[in-house]
Amino acid sequence: MTARPSTLTLASSTERAPSGADTGIDRVFLHLHGIWGRRFGDQFLSGDVVDGVDTGIASAKLVWAERIRANGLTIGQIRRGMAAVEKLKHPPSWADFLRVCLPPAIDADRALSEAVVQMERRRRGEDRWTDACVFWAAVRVGEYDILSKSREWLRPVFAAALEAVLAQGIVPPVPERAPALVAPGTAVTDTESAKARLASLARTHLQQTSVPGLAWAQRALERKARGEPVAAKLVLDAERALAARASASSGEA
Repeated sequence: MTARPSTLTLASSTERAPSGADTGIDRVFLHLHGIWGRRFGDQFLSGDVVDGVDTGIASAKLVWAERIRANGLTIGQIRRGMAAVEKLKHPPSWADFLRVCLPPAIDADRALSEAVVQMERRRRGEDRWTDACVFWAAVRVGEYDILSKSREWLRPVFAAALEAVLAQGIVPPVPERAPALVAPGTAVTDTESAKARLASLARTHLQQTSVPGLAWAQRALERKARGEPVAAKLVLDAERALAARASASSGEA
């Protein structure tokens, strides 16, 4: 059987799958055949061939296309299913495929509570997430806002971020946190050492007249010295910028 070219373009993760022949069901079936081989197609074979096409395969495609429309699957959800089927122990039936396409049921309010706790623990490398979707939703909102904004402000913002992550279909795993404030050849700086280092920087740089063009760096270190949440990369960039300016000034002198 010669498969027709797929008319489904997996571009927008929230776009609904088109209707009729344009559901891209051929692409789905070819993908599943590529993973499971004949074991996937054999479960639909009827042995009745019309115009070179087994009627069982043709019927399965029609049914799957109709069920995709009826369940309102998005392109992102179909992507999720196509990526997840390889973890199944057997070639997927329609029920199996639907199950892996649908996003996990996550309570947004509980997920927000988890995000606040785990984002704080992540600073110490101790975070444990129940689902990667919760982590990436927190990333969308931003570490500073997660740890500093009120619950009332966060609730709708986080819920929207979580919905957007779930709509993506394929969600990457939680990455390891990049070490912050690491000196070459040493372990991660402990909390007290970090505070002392920042206090020294504050005395050196922040009590001076504002450095032209580097006010942002001074503000970032001021906030960190006061114990406010500041992204580790911003702190590192601020330190480097001020150190470079100080080195340049010494050279000029």
